[in-house]
Amino acid sequence: MIFWTGESIEWYRRAAATHNYHQLLAEKVLSYIPNRDRARIFDLGAGLGYLSLAMAPHAKEVTALDISLEAIDWLNNEVLRRKVNNVLTVNGDFTKLEPPPAMYDAAVLCFFGRLAQVLPRLRQWIKGPIIFITSDSRQKNFGVSNRKKNHSAEDSAMYLRGENIAYKEEKLTLSFGQPFLNREDAGCFLRFYNRELLSPVCGDNPHEDTVLPVLLPPELEKAIDSHLDINLLDSPPEVAAAGYPLYLPCVKSLRLLVI
Repeated sequence: MIFWTGESIEWYRRAAATHNYHQLLAEKVLSYIPNRDRARIFDLGAGLGYLSLAMAPHAKEVTALDISLEAIDWLNNEVLRRKVNNVLTVNGDFTKLEPPPAMYDAAVLCFFGRLAQVLPRLRQWIKGPIIFITSDSRQKNFGVSNRKKNHSAEDSAMYLRGENIAYKEEKLTLSFGQPFLNREDAGCFLRFYNRELLSPVCGDNPHEDTVLPVLLPPELEKAIDSHLDINLLDSPPEVAAAGYPLYLPCVKSLRLLVI
């Protein structure tokens, strides 16, 4: 889950504005939803709602739910700015909400929690396909250490197979690099997205019973500088034209599990 602050919202806004990531992902998601123009879609863990906004022109209604008030406030303003009339927003914790009076036609969960923890409850909310999107790799995007994610798409696929739940899957790679104003801006970004390296974290990967390594502040700064020296590039022309001269490339390896 992204921790939404003024800074992280601005970084994400820049990336979304200079890539067609959400439009391409929405196109793929919608291809799995029958009669999508009449569908009510539930976007669970919507964040800033870019995927909801990309699906909205092709659906009857999209409800975007997120636990972050900052994210939902931003999305509410964006809905008003774009004059979108079929995106509804909900700020809340899915595990504490009552099922809706009428079930949704489909659900999208993009980088939202663990499928095993939410799928049983989702069955009370959704009458059609549930599309779970997560990373197909344990490698962390923009990570400056060897610390891996403790959950990946294969863990969710293993859960579905273990429960004999039928599903389809598709792999997808999409570019979603990060634009910056200057090197200091890029350093702040990496510091924010690698802040967990300063604290001990116990992995929840059932195949690894270890405490993940900790970096001290000076070590983190050194790792960030090294990462920038190697990876920080001049922006592609279309990104530079938007006013961001520097760029960290990122290609997201995704897997869609359609239940």
